[in-house]
Amino acid sequence: MLGLIAVISSNNQTVSAVKCGRGKQIVVPKDLRGKWYSYDVGRDSNKHVIEFTKYTFFGNLGNNMHIYARNGYPSYHYYAYLKDLTKKQRAENRAIEKASKHWVAGYYSRIYKKRYFCVGYWYIAREHFPSFRRVNRRINGKKVGVLVYYNGYNWGNYYPTKALAKQYKNKSVPDYKHLSFK
Repeated sequence: MLGLIAVISSNNQTVSAVKCGRGKQIVVPKDLRGKWYSYDVGRDSNKHVIEFTKYTFFGNLGNNMHIYARNGYPSYHYYAYLKDLTKKQRAENRAIEKASKHWVAGYYSRIYKKRYFCVGYWYIAREHFPSFRRVNRRINGKKVGVLVYYNGYNWGNYYPTKALAKQYKNKSVPDYKHLSFK
């Protein structure tokens, strides 16, 4: 009897991961994991701290965002605010948005011939795609890992400490003396 109840309740889910286009969970590269600080990331300057764990992202897209690969595209209807959507389509959109509220899409992209790890909103209609690449630079005589940030509009850098982030505030964009990252 308990097995039958479990089967019935699992069939009553409003939206499945497959319908949302969710693929396997992405493992964040080890060199990106940890907390990173910045004071020069353009329109996202209110988010001075980001963090990557093995499977999650904390930052400008939300907190505790699980990173998944997209299998195709989520089967929601774009532009849910349009009046010509049926009541069923609007309900389906709300269900998918609720199911994917703590998901971001993870993928790799080439930007200026360099490989970046990208995270983006699950809804493709939103235009924001933060991309990250770690580089090593000599700062104050020491080798320091710096996380280069690019979102299609703005460049910036994240540092492993708040002190370094403040020291290089608004000075670490590409082509700035020895800290050129393009």
